[in-house]
Order: sequence, then structure tokens, then C-alpha cells
Amino acid sequence: GGNRYWLLLLVPMLPLTVIAYSGILFADPLDYSLSLDEGVIESFPGKRSLPKQVQFFQQSSYQDEVRDRDDLLGQFSRIWRYSAQDGESLVASLDFPFRGWHPLWECYENAGWTRLQTTRLEKDASGSELDWPVFQVALSSNEQGYGLLFFSMFDQYGKPYDFDGSFVHQRDESRFNRSILDIIKKILVSHKSVQEPMTIQFQTLFTSERPLDEESILERQRTFLILRDEVYRKSARAIQAIR
Repeated sequence: GGNRYWLLLLVPMLPLTVIAYSGILFADPLDYSLSLDEGVIESFPGKRSLPKQVQFFQQSSYQDEVRDRDDLLGQFSRIWRYSAQDGESLVASLDFPFRGWHPLWECYENAGWTRLQTTRLEKDASGSELDWPVFQVALSSNEQGYGLLFFSMFDQYGKPYDFDGSFVHQRDESRFNRSILDIIKKILVSHKSVQEPMTIQFQTLFTSERPLDEESILERQRTFLILRDEVYRKSARAIQAIR
């Protein structure tokens, strides 16, 4: 009698269990393996690739950073630092390589920043010759004041890369829409890993003591686009070498 009682409780839960389990078990594994030849790495833009002055920011220093291969910030970064007379600073960084999409603001949150707002700027409103999406993130920090982060990503083919085109987005959209036929097909067909394109990220972080007004934010957008477009143009040789 007792066993039958538990069985009656478990049977209605079986379909939900199968759906939840199949969503994990049959989600295509992502292949994040990355490797770049030294010649390819050297062909990315470097110290003299960005202007000494952009808008009212003057370049003050440059550095190369090399991290662990699986670091969330990317294995390699080219970092240009700028400053303005009013104390505002600008850090521009070209980071690579990644696989597909990743939310850059999480790196800043892990570093102690508070994310106030995230905005995806429309491609046709970017004011750039490149028809690319731009992410704008407002940040604050007790130690560093206020931050305004911009970033875009492009792939190994030189095309813009956005979240809604990533495998992670597609998987999450379809995970709970799988039919029993999809599950059977997964069992019968060899389980292959999915490899997203290699991606490169360009970002700028503006920091100031006070929040920026709307006019200043638009001015920083333009500064970001000037630098991003210049970096992309000078990344052509590296993109060709990756192919």
C-alpha cells in the first residue's frame, strides 16, 4: 500500500523530470578550445595603432597583457590609457581570443563595480560606418567613482558578433521546446560538440568623479566609435591570418 502511494506521486512528475534532464543532457556541448600562432598574435593592433589624442583625451600609456588561456578577460589584451584635463580617464582595450559571446559587465561586477544600467544601442543609431551593435553599461564604484563602459565584438571573419546570434542564446530559446523525436534523434545520431567562431572584443571604460549628462554620454559614444573603427580597420591583417 505504501509503495503504491509513492508511485502515484512519482508518476505525474516523470514527464517534467525527463524534460528538465533532457534539456541538460542533450544540449550540445560547446568547444571552447583556442589556439593562436605567435605570428597571428603579433599582427593584432599594438602600441602605435591608436591616435595619441582622441577628442579631448590624451594618450598617457600603453601595455600588453598576457593571461591564462582560459581567463574570462581573454588571453591577450592591448591596453591604451588616456586622460583628460578635468581628471576623467579613458581605458581602451582590445581583448582576444574568445569563443562566441560573453557579457563583459560580469568581469567588472567581479572586480567590485556595481552595474546601474545596460543598454544595447541600435546598429543604425551608432553613428559609425560599421553597422554593428554596441553595448553601453553604466557603472559605479566606491573607489573609482562612476564608469561608462562601451564594447563591441567581432568574429574571425571580420563580422560583428551579437548575443542573439550565439549558440548559447539559441540553445536557451529551444531547450524546453524539444519534442520526444528530438531526444530520440540525439540518441541515434553521434553527439558532436559545437564550435562557435573565435571572437575579438574592443572596449572603452570612461571613469569620472560625477555621473555624465546625456550630452557627455553621446560624446563618449563617439569617442568609442572612433577608436573601435580604427582598431577594427587595423585588425584586418590579424583576421586574415586567423583564417
